[in-house]
Amino acid sequence: MKSTNLYVIVVGFLLAVGYGNAAVGEPNMRPGLWEITVKTEVQGMPMPMPSTSYRHCITKEDLVPRTERPGEQCKILKKTVSGDTVTWRVSCESKDMKTTGTGRITYKGDTYRGSIEMQMSGGSGDSMKMSQKIQGKRIGNCK
Repeated sequence: MKSTNLYVIVVGFLLAVGYGNAAVGEPNMRPGLWEITVKTEVQGMPMPMPSTSYRHCITKEDLVPRTERPGEQCKILKKTVSGDTVTWRVSCESKDMKTTGTGRITYKGDTYRGSIEMQMSGGSGDSMKMSQKIQGKRIGNCK
């Protein structure tokens, strides 16, 4: 009788792990070249900043949209995929500034929407918060 109970527990565990991994899977996203539009708000700035756009190749292996800035090195510290939503923590360093933050986007096939919250600190000890609303749309294949 005990071996039957153990068998049921083991099979139940394996099924739960299998279904759990299938549910996590990959987000509803088509890899390719994406046009990304960012609306940035910086705490304490009296005037709103204009939206900016850039293009980035997004793959199933690299689901986090990013832009490269000269002299800045960024690392994705943690990335989590849950259904169609990707969340991440990032840390960036440049000569005069360190930036840390979190991001979250939800893919819907050829589009996504999300937000990024950043905390920037300079060598002088000054710091500021920045919030970004981000949206993307697939515009073609990567070159």
